[in-house]
Amino acid sequence: MIKLKSLLYEADVQQPAAQPQQAAAQSPQPTQQDVQSSGQDSSNEYSPSFDVTDFERKIATSTETAKNNLQEKLLSKLSGKKVMIRASKGQPAQPKKDITINVSGVSIDYYYDKYVVVLKDEKEKEYFLDTSMKIKILGTADVKSKSNKTMPSPVKTTVAPVEKTPNTATQGI
Repeated sequence: MIKLKSLLYEADVQQPAAQPQQAAAQSPQPTQQDVQSSGQDSSNEYSPSFDVTDFERKIATSTETAKNNLQEKLLSKLSGKKVMIRASKGQPAQPKKDITINVSGVSIDYYYDKYVVVLKDEKEKEYFLDTSMKIKILGTADVKSKSNKTMPSPVKTTVAPVEKTPNTATQGI
């Protein structure tokens, strides 16, 4: 690695003493780091890796922003609502049918080289939405409280008493 200090020292040594103003007027040579950050290797070469990486980072950032905006919009319109949708219950490639669910969550996922909208119900089941069909909002979600369900009473188990002095006649039977 070439240090700027050593470059300046070598430039001063090579310059005659009679021309100190000319040495001060020259701009310092760009360092290797400056050359790499601009994507240039030398005046005859160009390395596109920096620019391509920057391009891909910008695409990823804008994609993530657009995905988050769509997810927030869908969540604001559908969260807590009872809706009728055309969707598949499993992976996006499975057959689609009309389903009525209470929407508790929305996510945008990437399957099979495309983004899909996934709606979740109160049981966290996933429904892969057919976005070409309209969603019919039926009203607010039906809230089913868990307290209404009857819980089975716990089974009492009785423990047989343990003998203090074991019966030697029945041991091993």
